[in-house]
Amino acid sequence: MSVSPAAASRRTVTVLFCDIVDSTPLGERLDVETYRRVQRGYFDAARGVLERHGGTVEKFIGDAVMAVFGLPTLHEDDALRAVRAASELRQAITTLDEELVRDHGLRLRLRVGVATGEVVAGDSIDGSSFATGETVVVSERLQRAARPSEVLIADTTYRLASGAAIVEPIDPVPAKGKADPVAAWRLIGVQPGVPGMLRRLDTALVGRQEELDQLRAALADCVAERHCRLVAVLGPAGIGKSRLVLEFLSELRGEATVLTGRCPPYGDGITFWPIADIFPDESFEGTADQIFRRIRSRMEGLARELPLVVCFDDVHWGEPTFLGLLEYLAGWISDAPVLILSMGRAELLDRRHLLGAEPLMLEPLTHSEADALLDLLDAPADARAQISEAAEGNPLYVEQMAALAAESSRFEIPPSIRALLAARLDRLADEERGAIERAAVIGREFTLEAVAALSDGDVTGPLLSLVRKELLRPAGFDDGFKFRHALIRDAAYDGQPKLLRAELHERHGRWLAERGDANIVIGYHLEQAYLARAELGPRADRELAREAGALLGAAGERAFRRDDIPAAVTLLERALVLLRPDGPRLPELAIELASALIKGGRFDSADAMLREALEAAPHAGDRRSELRARIERQQLLLFTAPAAADETTKVAAETIVELERLGDDLGLAKAWRLASEVHASACRWGARAEALERALEHAQRVPEARQERTALMLLLAQAYHHGPTPVADAIAQCEAFLVDADDDPALQAGIGATLAALLAARRRFEEARRLYNRAAALQVELGLRMRRATMALAGADIELLAGDLDAAGRELRLGYEMLEEMGESGVRGVVAAYLAAVLLEQGQDAAAEEFASIATDIAEEDDIVVQILQRVTRARILVRSGALEVAESLAREALELAAPTDFPAMQADARVALATVLSQGGRDDEARELLEQARRIHEEKGNVAAARRLGEPLVRLPDPL
Repeated sequence: MSVSPAAASRRTVTVLFCDIVDSTPLGERLDVETYRRVQRGYFDAARGVLERHGGTVEKFIGDAVMAVFGLPTLHEDDALRAVRAASELRQAITTLDEELVRDHGLRLRLRVGVATGEVVAGDSIDGSSFATGETVVVSERLQRAARPSEVLIADTTYRLASGAAIVEPIDPVPAKGKADPVAAWRLIGVQPGVPGMLRRLDTALVGRQEELDQLRAALADCVAERHCRLVAVLGPAGIGKSRLVLEFLSELRGEATVLTGRCPPYGDGITFWPIADIFPDESFEGTADQIFRRIRSRMEGLARELPLVVCFDDVHWGEPTFLGLLEYLAGWISDAPVLILSMGRAELLDRRHLLGAEPLMLEPLTHSEADALLDLLDAPADARAQISEAAEGNPLYVEQMAALAAESSRFEIPPSIRALLAARLDRLADEERGAIERAAVIGREFTLEAVAALSDGDVTGPLLSLVRKELLRPAGFDDGFKFRHALIRDAAYDGQPKLLRAELHERHGRWLAERGDANIVIGYHLEQAYLARAELGPRADRELAREAGALLGAAGERAFRRDDIPAAVTLLERALVLLRPDGPRLPELAIELASALIKGGRFDSADAMLREALEAAPHAGDRRSELRARIERQQLLLFTAPAAADETTKVAAETIVELERLGDDLGLAKAWRLASEVHASACRWGARAEALERALEHAQRVPEARQERTALMLLLAQAYHHGPTPVADAIAQCEAFLVDADDDPALQAGIGATLAALLAARRRFEEARRLYNRAAALQVELGLRMRRATMALAGADIELLAGDLDAAGRELRLGYEMLEEMGESGVRGVVAAYLAAVLLEQGQDAAAEEFASIATDIAEEDDIVVQILQRVTRARILVRSGALEVAESLAREALELAAPTDFPAMQADARVALATVLSQGGRDDEARELLEQARRIHEEKGNVAAARRLGEPLVRLPDPL
């Protein structure tokens, strides 16, 4: 494979169709010779206009003309050129029209359609440059829909020419062969000399103080020494050259004469156009030397009255003679303070180093400066981070992205920026273009060796040339390079035909595999190779898809095991796309993805994955995965929908029998964990601990079952906390678990939260808060949203034992809102019940009643904790209203529900609630006895803080799952 690019390429161009209105009747009414002369005159006039604006006439189809702007060379303003040409076409046939009216009483009218979009240009077989694609069809359809003398332009074109185009809105144009009508505008006219993309030059200047000081110093030197200085303000498009100079010029009012001119990108007789801007009365007659001397003399004369500052913009478009004039002025102006500022892109230096010019290179804005600019532009808050990252300090990119984000509901790269970069790349030599395209396939950073492996020719020279042109820069490793901007890489990548792109991805993936590189990177390149081929047709290589899917799936499993949940979800989703419908390990990976989604709080998506696994496993003959999927889905239902205890018990029992026969220890660990859930709902913590310990025995036999072991240890810590295990022993167990969690941050966080609540029970409040805050931050960092939400119960427990009701309420509200956002209902019912109790203690009776009702509505019917707390809360509300009899009945029901449990906190709280009711009824002796019983329960558990607080209303909370 040669280093030069393929003949065919993908590029964004603007296509123009022009046709004569009613050409058939016109031909019938004119003599064939007359009609031929009219037709030739129309074709000549159209070609002249189109080519003068840089278009390429591709076809004459009957009386229709098709031209493409962007072939064979892309220009950043191709859309504007096409719009200007379309507008001029109507005037170009004026002479022919007048002749027809005069001689035959007939009119010559045109209709024009213009559209911008991606095409495939050229052909790898015959090397032609014809453009093909939907954009050609859209342009022709717009032309057909236009009325006589009307120009219709697609919205894609208008967005790139909106700074200069004057338009009227029209209804979307129905287009044969397209499902949706084409959004379009009626062109009224085009403002002369105005760029298609207008810049926001009215915002305050951000940064650039050092550069401003350099310009001030240069002018001061010109005045002091009475001579001329030529400063070349250089940088990529959009870096802020014009804005910097505008700020500088605004300081000079009354202190200097300021003249400004601009080099146009194309046109006839444009050599001295910038001079005509500053001296409109100048006659450009005579030799170049004579013209140079006259310009010099005029500048010297002006400068002797006031210092003269002359600014020329877009000097990179300047003709060689004009650039020679700048060099002449810098060297020959004498006894006159003249500062000449030439603003241009860095590629100017590729054409010519201006003799005597002092370069002032503009670098990207810093991160803080870009943020300040986003503030000034009032950019949408939800898009700022993406804009800042994608713009990489280029003010134009920041501005354009912010404007588009304000219009659109999603973040995207504006077409104006894509056009700038694509045009810049199109001007590269073949060897440079080939090298940068191959580098783009590799990634943002790459090595010379990697690019060479994808090329047949030398790439050292082209890569170094791309560094000089500021498209690449050296990276911080041997023979390493990096794209100067991520969008440059994207433009180089997008410009390649998909077939070539696919071949390069596969070649690079195979090369990486030979070197023993990471599977995730190899999988990415094979994935991209397959997806590109799949987009070209249905006969893509399924074996390649399976290979890529297996590599990404393995990488996703590794990410899951290290608790990188966002990465695990992304990798596993990509793997399943490649493996469907019949790839190896599809059911197994679907279950793994479901587990990651549950940890991330995406329950609906997790349920869909488990359903897919249950459907795919029988077809794959994978009974083990089918059983695991059944267990996981029943576990998920405990979070999202009321799941009857007998159904949970049935699923656990049936799967345990089969999994024992299969010898599947990981499956058995999951099944015993599911079996323990029934005991948790009934607050039988001792029984739950026994089931969890059996599950942990199975999980410890499977080296790769780290995630399952983590979950089981967390649940065991919870069982030890809530059950009859003394606090001191529970603390020891948690500390032992933490010893095993040195390399497991998720386990550290989960156990840390439970341990913090246990420490609070021993009145070690500050230590408990520090440990809890660290655990909460770690859960957020790991993306474990479900665990972070449920651990709010432990956080509130700490604050309640410490006597801070407000802090407890805030933590419970946070957990409730997170769970509600996920669509979780099981744990949320428990959180709502505890929140109701806290709100009641704060005197917010109505809110307490509301959350008590929510808890009853969404919790499982057999959830003892919710049933007890709901009765306790309502009993206390009724006591305040004087309904003591009903309150006592509810409190006694709570005590009866708590009696068969081995949940000391619930047993004590039920006694405290009943004591509160009895005390209000004057039955103090019975109340004191109940409080004494509650105190003994806490003391037997070792909950010192709760025992000491029995003189106050008491609420107890469980740890997170």
